[in-house]
Amino acid sequence: MLAHPVRWLCPVNPSSVLHFDRYELQIDERRLLCDCEPVPLGARAFDLLVALTARAGQLVTKDELLDAVWPGLVVGENNIAAQVVALRRALHSELIVTVPGRGYRFTGRPRTGGAASANLPAPTASQASPMTARTAPRLFGREADLQRLKSMLQLPGCVTLIGPGGVGKTVLAMCAVHDQAVHWIDLAPLVDGSQVLAAVQRAVGQPDADPPAVAGAAPLVVLDNAEHVIDAVAALVPRLLAATPALRLLVTSQAPLTISGERVDRLEPLALPAPDLPDAEALATAAPALFIERARAANSRWQLAADGAPQLRALCAELDGLPLALEMAAARVPALGLAGVRLAIAERFSLLRKTERDAPARQRTLLATLQWSHALLDPHEQRLLRTLGVFAGGFTLDLAATVATPDGSDRWDTIDRLAVLVDRSLVALDGQDPPRYRLLDTTRQFALDRLAETGEAAAVHQRHALALDELFAAAVPTSTHRPDPAKRALAQAELDNVRAAARWAVAHDAACALRLSAAASASFDYTWRADTLELLAACEPLVDQVPDLRLRARWWTEFAQQSLFANSSRAPEVAQRAVAASRAANDDWMLLWSLIALVRGSRSPDAQSAAALHEMQALLETNPGWRVQARIVALGTLAFACQVAGDLPAALAHREAELALAERAGITGHIGVAVDNLATVLRMLGRYDEALRRLESWLAQESEQGSFSAIYARGSVLRVMVEQGRLRDVFMRLPALLNDAQRIGLTVSADLAAWVLARAGRHRDCACFVGHLLQRRSKQPLRVADTGDDLALAESLARAALGDADYYALAAQGGRLDERNALALLDLQSQAG
Repeated sequence: MLAHPVRWLCPVNPSSVLHFDRYELQIDERRLLCDCEPVPLGARAFDLLVALTARAGQLVTKDELLDAVWPGLVVGENNIAAQVVALRRALHSELIVTVPGRGYRFTGRPRTGGAASANLPAPTASQASPMTARTAPRLFGREADLQRLKSMLQLPGCVTLIGPGGVGKTVLAMCAVHDQAVHWIDLAPLVDGSQVLAAVQRAVGQPDADPPAVAGAAPLVVLDNAEHVIDAVAALVPRLLAATPALRLLVTSQAPLTISGERVDRLEPLALPAPDLPDAEALATAAPALFIERARAANSRWQLAADGAPQLRALCAELDGLPLALEMAAARVPALGLAGVRLAIAERFSLLRKTERDAPARQRTLLATLQWSHALLDPHEQRLLRTLGVFAGGFTLDLAATVATPDGSDRWDTIDRLAVLVDRSLVALDGQDPPRYRLLDTTRQFALDRLAETGEAAAVHQRHALALDELFAAAVPTSTHRPDPAKRALAQAELDNVRAAARWAVAHDAACALRLSAAASASFDYTWRADTLELLAACEPLVDQVPDLRLRARWWTEFAQQSLFANSSRAPEVAQRAVAASRAANDDWMLLWSLIALVRGSRSPDAQSAAALHEMQALLETNPGWRVQARIVALGTLAFACQVAGDLPAALAHREAELALAERAGITGHIGVAVDNLATVLRMLGRYDEALRRLESWLAQESEQGSFSAIYARGSVLRVMVEQGRLRDVFMRLPALLNDAQRIGLTVSADLAAWVLARAGRHRDCACFVGHLLQRRSKQPLRVADTGDDLALAESLARAALGDADYYALAAQGGRLDERNALALLDLQSQAG
């Protein structure tokens, strides 16, 4: 007998045993175990736990708890709070949630053990009812999903609608069947799989039939929220279909049933607006449209501010387009405003909760939704999920296995468990080859929180950083060979991961931070210059802490290269540091590239540059086995020095030699760069026709007109045409060039467009366009550092023609233009301005 019997809450046999998380609650024995070890617990705390677990997922008011745990006694509410504190200390988790002013909720998923589970009564399920009288929920961006699901439901058999928690499976299912008579059975209240059959029997009006037959010409049954009783549902569905061959069965779940004949439809988060979509169109896409509608439902007077579109776009992306998260965030707008919600998103699990009292317990907070999904995993799957939280921006199967199983002993087990997480919609899979996986940002934050709780975070982050270090080491070119293109491509896909790993390494492992940032700098192509420069700059305070001289030389050399590419004012200073570090390490290969950076960072001839050129040539002569790329770049460096000195004929000779060597070596990327360099010198010499012929000949052979080299060459073509006075042709070609350049984050073409407007005498349009570019870059960090002077030249020409007052007024006006209207400034019809 219980000393303080809980008379009204417990739906189980008093002798039953409840299991949740790592715990076993033995009610008859009045004992709580954690991992089979007894947990000390007072009598009142034990009765309180029994009361809460009996109504898991539901609100239990303070009055109800007082009546259950202190029957017939007059005690204060502070007694409940004291016992809750004791329980939380014993459980070491967030299983008990306080509902301020109302009571408490147990968020775990208790399940019974032994034969007692067969005696559990099934919660009441909805009966067959025509849903035509209901108003179907409004959908946002789900038109194709709805039509596909309706089409699948036209045929007999089982359709399983799967997706992550909060993606909107139930809402879509309601819309798909709202005009039909349907037996709708919500399985979420069920505690155990043994209750599924009874719930279906009652819903279809056949309490004694096993399996029950469903009446009607084309009967329709919906089993909603099946993931926690999926084994029982998978066992029952074939029997239901056998009993009623015409049955149409729709199951919503986070995972498929994996039974014969099942047709699976995966529901993805709502579509996010493309980055280049104008704001007006972006706000009409699914995720922002849902947010706006829900925010207005919370406060009918709320309106998105004129400049609020970028913040809303960013917020929708941070919430993964997940409908439940968007709705919860929108509900906070009346109290916090859009900017306040955006700032608070870092604490998303405290911020995102529903206030509707009729919302299911598992969806009243975003945390509860994820806890529901997490509780369905076994301990090994939970461990893998929290390990995967360290990955940013996705990961490959190899990376996941390396980090999750550092010794490789359980690699295939990890792969199998990853497949489970994909099936359960906790990990997303793309269609690439090799495939990439990723966690939604919200799921990732949940996983990281669990990782921190377990004390595993430091070890997992270290394994993540070392795995990235190893991956990039295989992608770095050396003095004698270039890496396998496949390995380089694998590394280049991991920018977000290397950024995350470097952040951890900066705080915990200086040598690893230097290796990662240097390898990333050498591995990424031109489109990521700004990112790699940022990684390198973050590591600068650590360099002197690392005793490895060769690593320091390599790091300073990469920093010098990227500073040069970014046109940084520090480029000469950093190049000098690189030269000194390379000499100290006795590393001739790094010394060569440091000297090249030193020469190219000089804006006027001087003794230091001359000495560096001489040493550079001597290094090449004494190291004939070095890769030909070094000799190509060295020739270009000689040409550059001649251009700075004003010796254009000598510069032209070196550029010709640079191109010839690149062509003999067959290095496609260098050929394009060499052609563009040669055309630049020809244009400086006034040999426009020859420059144009060289550029267009190479472009005609280049299959990828949107590549980095091709975009630079196309820009050079326009420069020549400006010099020739062919402005009509220039303005005809500019829009296509800008579109291609923007796709890879290249800014020089937009700067060139501003310069062209100024050269064409369209100073007002130029001022507006410059204002637009500056405003866009203030909101969207660039992937490529600006390496040219076109924008400054354009601004100088326009200001001289307009005067400062008019120029800045027009620039401010341009700052308010969207992308489409800014590009309209380049329209051919305006060319005569």
